Amino acid sequence: AAGVAHEVNNPVNFALNSLRTMRKLVNEIVETAGVLSAMDPSDPEKLGAQVRELETLSSGVPPEETAAELQELVGIVTEGLERTSRLVGNLRDVAGPAQGVRVPVDLRGGIESTLTLLRRSLDEAGVAVELRLPDEPLRVNADAGALNQVILNLVKNSAEAMEGHTGSIWIEGSRQDGYVSLVLRDDGPGVSQEARNRLFEPFFTTKVAGRGSGLGLAICQRIVTEHEGTIVLSSPPGEGATFTIRLPEEGAERSDGA
Repeated sequence: AAGVAHEVNNPVNFALNSLRTMRKLVNEIVETAGVLSAMDPSDPEKLGAQVRELETLSSGVPPEETAAELQELVGIVTEGLERTSRLVGNLRDVAGPAQGVRVPVDLRGGIESTLTLLRRSLDEAGVAVELRLPDEPLRVNADAGALNQVILNLVKNSAEAMEGHTGSIWIEGSRQDGYVSLVLRDDGPGVSQEARNRLFEPFFTTKVAGRGSGLGLAICQRIVTEHEGTIVLSSPPGEGATFTIRLPEEGAERSDGA
C-alpha cells in the first residue's frame, strides 16, 4: 500500500504544482482578455488608457513566453495524469474479475502488470527481473485477480529473501501436454530443508517478527489448488529457490485424459 501510495503521489503532485502555476498564468490571460474585449475604438481617449493598461499587463513576461510555459505545464500535467491512469489500470488488472469468477486469461498480462506495481520496491532492493515467456499466449481458465496475487506473493518473497544483496529473479513460461507451466527462480540464499517441509503451512514464516504473517505461500497454494493446479518448491543448497506452478491450459485436451 505504501508503494502504491508513493507511485500515485508523485505524478499527482507534479500535476498539482503545475496547475497552480497554470492558474496564475491563466488569470493573467483572462485579465488581458478582459481589457482587449472592452477596448472601444470609437472613444480615442478611453482607447488610449486601455492601450496603456494593456502595455502594463504585457510588460512582465512576453506573450510568446507565457504560451510556451503553458504548453510545457500542460505536458507535465498530462504526463502525470497518464502515469496515474496507467497505475490504476495495473491495479485493476491485478485485482481482476470478482473473486470466484473464472474467465479465459493470458498469464503474460497479469505477470507484466504485477511487475509494474512492484517496480519501485524491486528497484530499491536492487533486484532485477527477467521474463522468459513464449510468444504465444499462456491461456488458462482462471480468476485473474487470484492468480495475480500468487505471482505478486512469490516475487515479493524472492525479493525479500535477497534483501541487502543485489540479485535476480527469472520468470519462465511454457505450454506442454495441456498444461501451462510458470517457473519463478531466484539466486537468493534458498530455503532450508526444515523450512521447505513447512513452507506452505498457514502462519509459518522465516521472516523476523512483524515482517510477515506466514499466510502468503499458504494462500498461493490454496489458489493454485482451487484452479486444479500444483505449486512445487525446489531449493538446492546455495542455488536459490525455484517455484513451479502447473495449471490446466484453457480449452486443451491433456495427455492425462482429464
